[in-house]
This record gives sequence, structure tokens and C-alpha cells, in this order.
Amino acid sequence: MSNIENYCGSNFGAYVRYIEEVREMSKRIKAPYIDPDTTYDDSQSKYYIELTKFLNKQEEKYIDEEKQWKYIFENNKDEPDGIKVKKNGETIMVLRSDQLGFSAIHEDTVGKVGHLYYRYLCVAKDADVNWLAECIWSTRTIGGGFIWPINKIGRKQTNYNITRGRWLEDRVDFTLMEIKHYFDWLKNDKVKGHCFECDLLHTAVCNENTGMNEWLEHFETFETYVHYFKMYPFVKKDGGEYIPINIVESDIYEGVYKLLNEDKRRRVIRENGESEVLKKIIDNVSNLIIKRSEIIQKVLDDTI
Repeated sequence: MSNIENYCGSNFGAYVRYIEEVREMSKRIKAPYIDPDTTYDDSQSKYYIELTKFLNKQEEKYIDEEKQWKYIFENNKDEPDGIKVKKNGETIMVLRSDQLGFSAIHEDTVGKVGHLYYRYLCVAKDADVNWLAECIWSTRTIGGGFIWPINKIGRKQTNYNITRGRWLEDRVDFTLMEIKHYFDWLKNDKVKGHCFECDLLHTAVCNENTGMNEWLEHFETFETYVHYFKMYPFVKKDGGEYIPINIVESDIYEGVYKLLNEDKRRRVIRENGESEVLKKIIDNVSNLIIKRSEIIQKVLDDTI
């Protein structure tokens, strides 16, 4: 297991036993697990405290004050919970994280085969439960999430968090490709007919209630976004630009990296019954998140 601190609880052994019980009983029983995305109260807020530190460090490093306002990020204990984004002294949005590593096995995902970890548990009858728990634990680290603004009115999270789970299967490669499309769209003056108009992210960007356009536009280019959020493990340079790695067709452990092909953005998790395919996706994402977490931890430790 990675030495990087996780933010999903301290009782790993109990979580392994829980997954074993779920496999045997297929019952919705409460898990000894804390989702980092929901750690807002005083006793469980370290994840957001560390994210806030990271954002402030990156803001100083990558945002040019001569071109635009530098944001100030503050940990927020008030409603709505999350990370405050301040511009010129005023709070303009609140951010929350969205896990890269798929929804964990817990009482809300048991019985739902669209969730990768539970799907694998159902398909692989000889699944190594300890290995599966380690993969989930290792993705609940400092590099394990995207960060989005929550809706300014109504729902306490962005709709994109929900829709990307349903239609993009929570895949980090699909999500990064949509973010890349957004910046290409900006570069082309939001031209009509751009492929970004078919993306789920386009709906969020065009809805002023989400704050998504203001958030993403702050980074100006996909390259800056990759540098700012240390997404290096999830992308490779091709023709001078960053392209997301295909988390299904790559084999990170063997050092085989396949780039995401625009024509292959189809759902595979819900429909796939091959345990080895599902296992490779889990392994790939776990390894990549560990690499990203190690990079972010170095930023926090001022060693890079």
C-alpha cells in the first residue's frame, strides 16, 4: 500500500472484512469508510485543509497577476461547506472535490453494477479482497480528485459531478478530454459546431448557476490546467499538446501508455463482464493516482 496519507478512515482491516461481507451477503450494510469529498466538519477536514494549501501554492506559481486576478482560497466551515474562492476580497464561488478513483464499495453503491469496484466484485468470483480494498484506499489520497465549483443556487454540488458519473462512468480520461475540448473551444472563440458542444461539460459551462465557466477560464489553457493540478501521470505529449491516457487500453504497471482516441469514448464498465479488463482499469487508475498524490505531496512539502 502507498505511504501517502489517505483520507477515508483509519480502519483498513475493518474495511477489508466489510467487502468480504458484501461479497458473501450482497447486503447494504454501513461501511467503515469516510468519503473524502464529504469531510467538512472539524474532526475530518484535513483533506480540504491540504487541498486549500495546495491551491494557494499553485495560484502563486501559475497565475499571472498582470493578466488576471489571483484567487485566494480559504477553508470554509460555513454553509455551503467546501473551499471558498475569493477575488478582490469577495467570495465568488465554493469548491468541492470529486473523486477520480470511482465510487467506493459502501452502502450506497452495493447492488449497482455501474460502479466499477462493485462490478468487479460481482464478476471476479476469486477477487483478492485485500488488493481491492488497497486500490480504493490508495485513491482516497491528496491527488485523488478533481475540484469543481458547487452550484450557486440549489444542489450542494455541481451537476457535472453527477452526470459524468452516469454518462462518463467517472472515467478520468473522458473527463480530461472534455476539459481539453473546453480550452480548445475557448482558443477558437467558442466557435459554433465545435466538438465541445457535444460534451457534458458544455452544459455545465453554459449554465451560469454552476460557476464552471468562471472556474475553468481562470486557467486559460489545457497545458496550464495540467501543470496547475499536476495531472502529468494522466496525460502524454503528442504533437506538442497534452492528450489524456486511455485508462482501459493502457497497462501502467508494464509501462504501456495508449492515448485516448476520440472515436473510442464509449462506456465499457457497465457492459463489461471480463474481470481482467475491469481489474486492469482499477490497477491503472490506482497507480496513476498514487503518482499524482506523490507529486502534490512534494508541492505541499516544498520539495519541488
